[in-house]
Amino acid sequence: MGARQPLSSRPEGDKYDVNPYCVRRYVIVPVRNEAKMLPAFLKWLETQLPFVTRVFLIDGASTDGTRPLLETFARRYSQRVTVIDNPDEYVPHGLNRALRYLMDANLLKPEDLVLRLDVHTTYHPDYIC
Repeated sequence: MGARQPLSSRPEGDKYDVNPYCVRRYVIVPVRNEAKMLPAFLKWLETQLPFVTRVFLIDGASTDGTRPLLETFARRYSQRVTVIDNPDEYVPHGLNRALRYLMDANLLKPEDLVLRLDVHTTYHPDYIC
């Protein structure tokens, strides 16, 4: 198989060319007290960023040091990674907050993909792309 090519559809202002024929991929990750598993997950997610339009890390009021890890990752990739608060703590509430963010910002189109990922899951290296 040939080498993977990055998804060209990016948010406005990103340094990548925009290809209107590519499906945009939005990733939503609900997180609560995942500090032990988060470093490995973020390392994997970093390899997937060229194939993703935006990532939303939803913090469910973590108390174990998860939040600083999320914020550091989001600062490093501020063009594409956003941390959203979920004071309700429950996963469905966090997912709804991320979807509301996408809809309110008029980012979500019918042809787009929204992928929900979990920190405590191990994904194949080509899962997103």
